[in-house]
Amino acid sequence: MKKNLKSCSKESYNLSHDGNPTPEEVRTSALMRIADATETIAQSYNNLIAERDRFKQWFYEEQAAKTVLIKKVSALKGVITRMKNKGEKNETIC
Repeated sequence: MKKNLKSCSKESYNLSHDGNPTPEEVRTSALMRIADATETIAQSYNNLIAERDRFKQWFYEEQAAKTVLIKKVSALKGVITRMKNKGEKNETIC
């Protein structure tokens, strides 16, 4: 029965040659596992980059919304001040 090279690479190197993989095959399978791990790391890195870009976009959108709200509050403060001043003028005339 043949063994899976990936699982054999995790085992001890003291293997007999009765149907078990040779040390060269074990080394090859170890390199395959390293390549798989490297691909997984690269995929995780790409996911992190995409997530960073999403958060950056959300940040800029919220900054723009914040600026709009600050301008609205400022405008409303001006309206309130004008209304107060107008009310004071009406009181002095009467």
